[in-house]
Amino acid sequence: QFYKKDKNTLVLKKGTHTFHNTVIIPTGLSLVIEPGAHLYFAPRVSLISYSPVTAVGAKQQPIIFAPLYPEKEPWGSFAVINTGSEKSRFQYLHISGGSSDFINGTVLNGQFSLNNADANIQNSTFENAHADDSVNIILGSAVIQQNTFKNNASDGIDLDYAYDATLEENIFLNHGGDAIDLSGNRKTLIKNNIIVDCKDKGISVGERSYPIIKNN
Repeated sequence: QFYKKDKNTLVLKKGTHTFHNTVIIPTGLSLVIEPGAHLYFAPRVSLISYSPVTAVGAKQQPIIFAPLYPEKEPWGSFAVINTGSEKSRFQYLHISGGSSDFINGTVLNGQFSLNNADANIQNSTFENAHADDSVNIILGSAVIQQNTFKNNASDGIDLDYAYDATLEENIFLNHGGDAIDLSGNRKTLIKNNIIVDCKDKGISVGERSYPIIKNN
């Protein structure tokens, strides 16, 4: 389902793609997911990249991650792991119906997970996650702007020991846990977000986190 654009670039083209087994992208490459790519995952199946990812959709051509069989168990996780300061970019994604996974000794607590991977996330929707978090970010830095998090079983987004994180102009609706959960974070700015109807806390500040919280 992937094609090689050049020596170091893998591309997943526009169109429908089904995954019945977990796929792992190794280090030393880059993965590009084109606008209009629709990815459907069988139960407990994940897509894991050890290389940076560019998944930039468009308003009329979002990139979709969804369950192949919505009536069955949820799919696993989409994750970027150990890419460090090689920034991944995500825009106009729609991710729903995923859960979590355990891959090569790494726990992935969200249907969308970044582990030691810098990223920008914009104009995307994360909903109906069957996991501790819809989005889970451990270490790394992240800019998270103008996204919608809704109808997730527990937390909307969990930042663990991240640095230089910005959450700005996002909408959080109807969460079984916290909208935003912070643990051990430095230099986190939480600004101009709308938070409605969370069963636990709107913003949970724990484990020596020192955020700046403005105009939410």
